[in-house]
Amino acid sequence: MRIIIPILALLIISGCEKSNNHMTDTSTKPPTLSKDEALSIMNEVLDDFEFIHQSMLSGASLHKAAPTRSQPIVMSVPTMSERDPDKVGKVAADSIFVYGDTATINGVLHCVVVTEKHAYPKGLLLITKSSKYAPSNTRGIASVTDRYISWNQFSAGTPEQRTESIIQPQFSSGTDSTIEAHVSRTKGSVTLSETFRFTSPAVTIDVSKGTRVVRSADPLAGQIVSATYDQATGVLLSKRATGQATPPPYGGFYTQSYTFTNGELASWVKTTTLGQADHSVVKTIERYP
Repeated sequence: MRIIIPILALLIISGCEKSNNHMTDTSTKPPTLSKDEALSIMNEVLDDFEFIHQSMLSGASLHKAAPTRSQPIVMSVPTMSERDPDKVGKVAADSIFVYGDTATINGVLHCVVVTEKHAYPKGLLLITKSSKYAPSNTRGIASVTDRYISWNQFSAGTPEQRTESIIQPQFSSGTDSTIEAHVSRTKGSVTLSETFRFTSPAVTIDVSKGTRVVRSADPLAGQIVSATYDQATGVLLSKRATGQATPPPYGGFYTQSYTFTNGELASWVKTTTLGQADHSVVKTIERYP
């Protein structure tokens, strides 16, 4: 799901290598995902993990039930946009729900945390359901995001579009900051799959905030790191690291955010989350100081 602040300018200075998972011949090349699409997906995934981190810190109650068309009773973060309740069932505004769940992935039971956004762009329903977890068979973090454009699709579990991604820290020659992103997007009967290696940090500039976000990997710690700098002064403002919680059970992940004052560490807070089959979330919060 997409939970990001609009960015007015985007600057990519990362090196990138692409591995095409499709079979090709000299006469016909199938459509593929572009580097920019993969980077956009990666940024969305990392922003979603940050949203979960902030949700765990909010102190909101997580009820043991998933949202339904008639009874959305999980932790809800309503947006400012109000809609006609006669057109959208029981939800009169765009809402985001957060709850736990479990899923069998590659034959292994995983704990997942779900964010679900019910939105009404131009008065039309759009449900974005995104499951976040740490995979059991590799290092890194993973996401499965389904987008539905009708209640029938949502009830049947047949999304209009599905995006699956695994984001991993990797060692590479000459640098320890390579992010490897395995991305697959399915719409109808067409699936596009690519593997990208961002061999240099990916940089995003938010002109409206005057900040620069640098995303890279820390392979030794098994983390994906997002560092935010003041664009004018270059001073480090905050840093966020997301990685795999120690199993068992599989699927748990952590996010640790650091705040800085004049470039010096002022505090940090770490959340570790495990989704549960009853839709609750077990969370652990650590702080400094």
